[in-house]
Amino acid sequence: MRGRIDAEGAAVGLLAPTMLRVVESYLKSIFSAAVRDQLIASSPCVGVRISAIDRDNRVIPPPEQLPLLAQPMPTRLSAAVYVAAGCGLRLGELFGGNGGDHVHE
Repeated sequence: MRGRIDAEGAAVGLLAPTMLRVVESYLKSIFSAAVRDQLIASSPCVGVRISAIDRDNRVIPPPEQLPLLAQPMPTRLSAAVYVAAGCGLRLGELFGGNGGDHVHE
């Protein structure tokens, strides 16, 4: 029997469950290519399963808690808490843009 990767355990200390899925995808591709190129006999990824991602365990803070989240942030980033909460943005969406990405009318 092959190993089992627990997404809940990864979320606690190593990788978030969604990032774990990305890493799994890359590893499977790399090992599949190695098997195809006859560099290895078989992929160690065969039979490895990742637990389902529990999307119902999200914690969405109420508006009253936003100042508590923004306060420990560096001054230049504290507004990001309010923008992310108000617009429903994820970190990549929040910090991925630059000044030229915004339309000012």
